[in-house]
Amino acid sequence: MVVRVFLRWVVTLCCGLLWLAPVSLWAQPLQAGAPGTGARDVTPHWAYLQDASNTLTLEQVQQAYASGQFTAAQGAKTELSFGVTASAYWLCLALHNPADQASAQMLEIANPRISVVDLYAPDASGTYRAVQTGADRPFASRALANRNFVLPLELAPRAGQVLYLRVQSTIGLIVPGQLWPAQDFEHHVRNDYAAQTWYFGMASAMLLFNLMLFIALRDRIYLLYVAFALCTVLTIASKNGLASEFLWPGTLVWTNLSYYGGASLALVALLAFTRAMLTTATTLPRVDRLLRGLMVAHLLAPVVYWLAIRTVAPVALVLFLLTALVLIGVGVWGVFKRMRTAYFYTNAFVALLLGGLITPIRTLA
Repeated sequence: MVVRVFLRWVVTLCCGLLWLAPVSLWAQPLQAGAPGTGARDVTPHWAYLQDASNTLTLEQVQQAYASGQFTAAQGAKTELSFGVTASAYWLCLALHNPADQASAQMLEIANPRISVVDLYAPDASGTYRAVQTGADRPFASRALANRNFVLPLELAPRAGQVLYLRVQSTIGLIVPGQLWPAQDFEHHVRNDYAAQTWYFGMASAMLLFNLMLFIALRDRIYLLYVAFALCTVLTIASKNGLASEFLWPGTLVWTNLSYYGGASLALVALLAFTRAMLTTATTLPRVDRLLRGLMVAHLLAPVVYWLAIRTVAPVALVLFLLTALVLIGVGVWGVFKRMRTAYFYTNAFVALLLGGLITPIRTLA
């Protein structure tokens, strides 16, 4: 009887210790892939810690990780989303190389709008070295010249290492991560930049075509469309990191400002285009006043972004959502009233506007 009670007590104690064990003891490390295996999603393997004071050092973070203060991201899918926050977040990733030879890997953080991205990785001697980059730092600070943040890693044979990543953003903080074998990443980069070249080449041809139509026909609506398309192209270039790489690589604190500002100016042009194409001044005078009010708000928005983007970022996202919903509503109303121009408008813009709703919703969620 005494033995049975003793064994039960030991089992209970062990279970309690296992429950209290730090994340580092039960989190499964991410296995480095061999060449040809492609990318591996890092997100389920992250553990994270909020740094609300923005003062934690690497040593303090390592102690917090060892004592189990990190939160496992096991339920996350393809990215970590922390919303609009002034806090810094420390991410921890355990890696293991099962091969008998050293493995060259690339850690890709595919969100070029993160203001601060600091990677702490151990070298051959075990000393942690820092790579400090981010959207609010010059492009030259990146470990690899790429539109995303790419961090080269070298894993010793049959060994593991623990990485620490500190991220912080003036706008919504979304962290998608993938681990690539170095050779696979080279092929991925080639295909990625080819796709980007194709898209921007098509967009440039469309811009020139509509500009020539305006010159030939002198119809203001073509000029409004050119303004919308140009602002949209610049916004997308800021969103996907190409603007930081090719247009303003040395400019600080400009990536997120240009992204938000470009989106607002694109919406100004689209609002003006909508008013002209659907003649809302005569068909929907009350709604037309709303459209003009939104135009004024978006015209003033870039100045506000410059002064206090971190503070107004959530308001800006709501304004983007509201504007897109209003434009969709106007187009659907025109179709309901069987306006011929509304059919062309909805076919051209409603799908684009619905797609544009995804980013603000993801950030605010």
